[in-house]
Amino acid sequence: MLPDHARKGEKMATKSLNRPLLSVLIAAFWVVSAAAPTFSADGSSALSFKWAFGALSGPTSGKKLISVRPRSVLHTGDQMKMMVEPIRPCYIYLLYERDGEDLSLLFPGDFSLFKDPLAPGKRIYLPDGNQWFTLDNQTGIEKFHLLVSTTRRMDFESLIMNFKQGTAADKITHMNQVTTHLRDLKKEQLRLAKTAERPIQIGGGFRDVDSTQLITSDISLLSTEINGQDFYIKTYSIEHKE
Repeated sequence: MLPDHARKGEKMATKSLNRPLLSVLIAAFWVVSAAAPTFSADGSSALSFKWAFGALSGPTSGKKLISVRPRSVLHTGDQMKMMVEPIRPCYIYLLYERDGEDLSLLFPGDFSLFKDPLAPGKRIYLPDGNQWFTLDNQTGIEKFHLLVSTTRRMDFESLIMNFKQGTAADKITHMNQVTTHLRDLKKEQLRLAKTAERPIQIGGGFRDVDSTQLITSDISLLSTEINGQDFYIKTYSIEHKE
């Protein structure tokens, strides 16, 4: 799990010892500004953004940048990074779930700052800059839940706050409420079936990227353009092995 000081946004080394599944410097860079309405008068997609989830995987001497799929296997020492770039104004939530036991909101860092939708054209990296999430030596199932919406999801935020502020005895109940809400959104998305994902080709196609050639903060090589009407949700379930 993420250490307490990482949840509070403080700096930490990218290599920890025994406790956490992930070690990370989280300094999420995001910009909010007044934006145009989130609907499109011409009938085009109201929700539109670019998304990338990549990992530096393999031996230390030859790591390659690969795309993280909804069901992936990664190993201790592998590193992960996400990028999102709004094309239309939207609200973005990224939630980390550890082995069905704990939740951490990775983005936004503070709901009180989340008053306006994110402005188009600004890339957000998680974690920020040249930092990466690093898989430590404690194996298990790690999940990342991505929720992007044309409107602010106050009901979802309330469930997250209940979990964060609840007593230890209530944690499981509140966590189940969050995960149930996410499942319900997935069912609704499946029923609506109005979301399209289009991989963005660079230089005529896709390829793995040798780490010696990689600009570490730029995982846009793996970007997918996602278009929909109201919201988009996806869960990445990563089996973390030694």
